[in-house]
Amino acid sequence: MIDRTTKLMWQRKHSDKGFLNQDIALYFEKINRGWFAGYGDWRLPTLPELMSLWEVEKQSNGLCINQIFEGGELIFFTADSRSRDVGWCVLFQCPGTVGSQGYNQVRLKIRAVRTINDE
Repeated sequence: MIDRTTKLMWQRKHSDKGFLNQDIALYFEKINRGWFAGYGDWRLPTLPELMSLWEVEKQSNGLCINQIFEGGELIFFTADSRSRDVGWCVLFQCPGTVGSQGYNQVRLKIRAVRTINDE
């Protein structure tokens, strides 16, 4: 899914499983090595990038994220850290919120992103 306003390409379907912090890099190594969707530069989104997916109103999928994104996952880690052991995450339950979660306390699914260069 390409958002030309933010110049970002998003993974439509989030990761199949949840990850602890130490496993996130392995996920990106795997999808980048496999040239997911023809690209090898996928990464974890920053907090502002992930927040750009918020929809103001609840969508038909019951969440505040466009139904074009597959899966019903509510919460995702971002690349931004609150501290060494705690990361910022975005919750897409309406209304959308920002929170933080211990990297090694919960397994969260990943929605990968990459920056586009006017492709």
